[in-house]
Amino acid sequence: DAILTSISFKNIPDIKLKVYSLHIAEKVKRILNGDENVSTEIPEIVKVMANMKEGTLPKGEFTSKLIITGDFQVGKTSLIRRYVENKFSESYISTIGVDISKKSVNLSEDCILNFIIWDIGGQITQMAPYRRRFYHGTNTIFIVLDRTRRSTLDGIDEWYKDMKNSIPGIKNIPIVLLGNKSDLIENIEITNEDMKRKAEEYGFHFIETSAKTGENVSDAFNYIAYRILERI
Repeated sequence: DAILTSISFKNIPDIKLKVYSLHIAEKVKRILNGDENVSTEIPEIVKVMANMKEGTLPKGEFTSKLIITGDFQVGKTSLIRRYVENKFSESYISTIGVDISKKSVNLSEDCILNFIIWDIGGQITQMAPYRRRFYHGTNTIFIVLDRTRRSTLDGIDEWYKDMKNSIPGIKNIPIVLLGNKSDLIENIEITNEDMKRKAEEYGFHFIETSAKTGENVSDAFNYIAYRILERI
């Protein structure tokens, strides 16, 4: 029931205007829904996305396999549900093995991207013999950590090692580190600087998210979408 109007100088590239407008629209929506903890800072990943190569998006319908990994209970399934269904549940059911979802994104009138999202169970040791087949054909990767549990930051090393041994050319695949549960401000053990250092160590981008409030969830997926189309 609200209209957001973006006003800019006429020399601003279309992609920059669209990226910032979508980011602000998500924040405005949360404010209108009564959320009092909406950050006014623009994540670095959004700035990177806004400065991607100029030009029109490719025409057609494209498909990409996105795998989401990370330790158990970091919120992988909740992030997917927030993005695909715009819902959140406090109840928790651990993913055993893999769960697959699909989300179609209309990036323009002539450009559709179909995300095939593979939610990889967090049992890194128990499921090791089976994960190689889950990784096959991966185009993009999210590695999720729980910002209220310091140990999940160290888990990034194990997950990347696990994937590196199974995914040829992983260094050429866009990978984003998601710092989830950012809404639990009083329980934060992993700072923004901690995530930045870990991301820089591997050459990832990173972003703070909250599956509960929806903070930056769409931005993370939008970034990946643009990275995919940039390579076409």
